[in-house]
Amino acid sequence: MSKKPSKIKMLHIKPMLTLSFYNEYQKKILDEYKFDNAIRELTGFYETSNVNQFLRFEDFSFENKKNPQITGHLFMLKGLLAHYSTIDNFNKLNNLDAVLKVIENSPLKFHFVIFIYGDLKTFVFKYKFILLHKNSVEYNLNDYDDKIPNDEIKKIIEENEEKNKNVVNQDFYFADNDKKTIILKDFTSKINKIPDLINNCLFSNNNDKIETIVLEKTEGKYLSLFISEVKLKKISETFDNLKSSINELELFTTDLKQMFNPESIAENAVDLNINLMKWRMCPNLDTQLIKEKKYLLIGSGTLGCHVSRCLLGWGARHITMVDNGKVSYSNPVRQSLYNFKDSTRIEDNFKALIAAEKLKEIFPMADAKGYNLNIPLPGRTLIDDNAKQEYYKNLELLENLIKEHDIVFLLTDSRESRWYPTVIGKAYNKLVITAAIGFDSFLVMRHGNNENKLGCYFCTDIVTPTDTSGSRTLDQQCTISRPGVSMLCSGMALELAMSCLNSPLNKGNDDGDVPHQIRGNLIEFAVHQYRFNFNKNCVACSDNMMKEYKENREKFTLNVMNDPYYIEKTCGVHELISDIKIEETNEGDDF
Repeated sequence: MSKKPSKIKMLHIKPMLTLSFYNEYQKKILDEYKFDNAIRELTGFYETSNVNQFLRFEDFSFENKKNPQITGHLFMLKGLLAHYSTIDNFNKLNNLDAVLKVIENSPLKFHFVIFIYGDLKTFVFKYKFILLHKNSVEYNLNDYDDKIPNDEIKKIIEENEEKNKNVVNQDFYFADNDKKTIILKDFTSKINKIPDLINNCLFSNNNDKIETIVLEKTEGKYLSLFISEVKLKKISETFDNLKSSINELELFTTDLKQMFNPESIAENAVDLNINLMKWRMCPNLDTQLIKEKKYLLIGSGTLGCHVSRCLLGWGARHITMVDNGKVSYSNPVRQSLYNFKDSTRIEDNFKALIAAEKLKEIFPMADAKGYNLNIPLPGRTLIDDNAKQEYYKNLELLENLIKEHDIVFLLTDSRESRWYPTVIGKAYNKLVITAAIGFDSFLVMRHGNNENKLGCYFCTDIVTPTDTSGSRTLDQQCTISRPGVSMLCSGMALELAMSCLNSPLNKGNDDGDVPHQIRGNLIEFAVHQYRFNFNKNCVACSDNMMKEYKENREKFTLNVMNDPYYIEKTCGVHELISDIKIEETNEGDDF
């Protein structure tokens, strides 16, 4: 039965930007848009069951693909995203002419534009939304019918339903060859309200011969709108309307701090700082590589604290601290992870464990671990079975830690404590970085590996490392150094490691252009670079040492503990040392 419409009201579409959309948009800013204003195609989705008539935007709106998790009917609308790099550009809509030019080149393709700006530091996003062509069509409605359409139209609807069970690429389709009847999904069951999306459909089809619009309502209802006249405005008129309405657009503001937990905000902020390096300074920097690598810091004192803090600054996630010391009252002023309260903890103030706790306090998303470990030393005679078992246990743990990590930092305060990590690091071809400080000088170096054949920390020395911890006076037990030296040394060590990981930091050059050994001093405020090759008679990394260590680990360990000449004999320097009278000196420096 045909009825005169009481009054047909147009329901206006509103945008709904989901959390997944914002996450993907942030990634696009960091990795693609960067400091440029950008115009990109975007896909919006609307649901037939959504009575509020929202146009929904998801993470997959940026890519023209279907999401396997979609359920129900979603209709796709093509549009544009206009991204602004600064709030000033957004407020002025500076690239509006460029947006209009894109639309003008394909006027029937795009249905909407989102103008958007995102502040990735504060997580506040501002955007404006405009539905194109909503004023581009004029039509007169004679009457409407709310009964089920004829069998032919119903059959077409059913076939289309079966063909497009989830995402439908077109928002309308024709019910006849003459293209006089179009079928459109509707949002609401209210008869006297229709979506203004109809105007987009009429304009996109560019057809003024349409006589009937069939709306598929909810719950199996239909509405046939009989049109007596359709008037399509010219493209020029459409653009005039668009330009005049831009300044009247509603401003939407979203503060994601209310949606994210603080840890997620901190993680995004850390990643932002690192990714900003890629925008102008180092476009090929592999930030993901830095994040995924595992870092082992042997020594959790002055150098270990500084290096670990620098690693957090680089976005590192996996950091393991090793030490056997406790936080003393003199430590907090020089060792940046500790405070006075840590010194007063009696039973559980082991440096490595507290350092891991503090790293997590600074950055909760860090996977920081601490191990209270006595690093096995060569030349230490073990008097009973318990001491031997403890020695073996510590050595096994040290070896497993080095195997599990990608980069090893040797940050201890004695020469002998670096020996076993050097041997194990070379055996497993790890990147090993040594850092050592004196009163007014420092040394930083990367150990050679199986590819570059560079020397290790011990390659320039023929003296076998021995346990000196028991014979040190008070000034030798503490690292006596100008406070700024440790910071210079730690920063240099960390940046050397990053240059080894990322050749773009070294202007894309090969391994040969990354420094091997760096020595600096505050007497002349000078820094010098040195380079030397692998020493075939090295007391730590020589081929004979590697062979002995790999082939018979237990025998190797016993000989290192009990035979003071074993290392010299194995590496081939015993006879040379026997002919030389060595006068041992100790001036407080450990390099």
